[in-house]
Amino acid sequence: MAAPSDSARDSKTRPGLRAGILVAKLLATLALFAALFAQEQFSWASLGEELRRVELPRFLPWLGLAVLLKLLGIFGNIWRWQLLLRGQDLHLSYRFLCGSFFVGRFFGIVTPGTLGLDGFKLYDSIRATRKPIPCGAVLLIDKLVGLVSLTALLLLVFPMAWGIFDLLDPSRALAVGLASLVAVGTFFALLLAPQLSRPLLRVVPGARLSGLAERLHSAAMAYSSRRGVLLSAVGLAAVGHVTTALMYWSLLCGMSPPDATGPGMLTVLFVALLMTSATLVAPTIGGEGVREASFALLLEGLVPQTRSVLFGHAGFWIEKGLLGLPGGVIYLLRKSSYDGPVTREDLERLRREVGSA
Repeated sequence: MAAPSDSARDSKTRPGLRAGILVAKLLATLALFAALFAQEQFSWASLGEELRRVELPRFLPWLGLAVLLKLLGIFGNIWRWQLLLRGQDLHLSYRFLCGSFFVGRFFGIVTPGTLGLDGFKLYDSIRATRKPIPCGAVLLIDKLVGLVSLTALLLLVFPMAWGIFDLLDPSRALAVGLASLVAVGTFFALLLAPQLSRPLLRVVPGARLSGLAERLHSAAMAYSSRRGVLLSAVGLAAVGHVTTALMYWSLLCGMSPPDATGPGMLTVLFVALLMTSATLVAPTIGGEGVREASFALLLEGLVPQTRSVLFGHAGFWIEKGLLGLPGGVIYLLRKSSYDGPVTREDLERLRREVGSA
């Protein structure tokens, strides 16, 4: 009997691996919530008591502002995607990209991390352009731009907000700031100066991987002659991060009594940016557990921890629920247009392009 091919083994292994990763993320999420509720001040009763303190006439306007802020950030992120696609000479209308983005957010409700949004963005852009390499490069650059803008924002806010950490003395604060500055500078240097990153291609093993890396590098380096596009994308990514952070600040204001003395906007902004960073690296589902724990721990002494958990969790429902469900309606309205999916022929063409590089 012939031995199973590598592709057959991969087809059996990958679903199991994905299921294992999902289970691990679910366990990590449950563990974080268990750690929160293990503390004396946390219980379902204490959270219910905190909810009863919320004044609905005060909360609803702040909730409306939070939703508007998040929508502003989403529309900025769609514009950023469009700019990066144009940098690859891929011209798709804002209306089309807006629909794809919201459909991706809808699928993101039930998929771990940003898999639903990123996966659908990649699928729909390839389906519309039939150019998988540039679309893949755009997705990669889009993620890098998001990370760089987040680091740059932390770098700007850090000198004014680092004092909330008792264990962070000025010398450590300076070290963190310098490390962030180096990271931001390295990104722009590599992306805007292709000659700096080209030697790295020599260490990529294998002809196929090397060919794919070469094509991705060439696509990414398209922005070296379109610096305005790249800088605009970084600015729009910063808008997305700031509006998300301000969304949480708005929710905190709405859940706090009128006479409550809490942290200033700058402190909440800084903590929300740190929370965003934590959700990017923590192995949980949709950032759940990390979001609530970050606010509870970092705002300890400034905000009651039960309130921190509640306004952090409310942000999750705005992002995943209120602003995720409309994508399902858009998908149903556009479903008849998905008669030209990414086919096996497209993937075979991609393999041939990589193999011939």
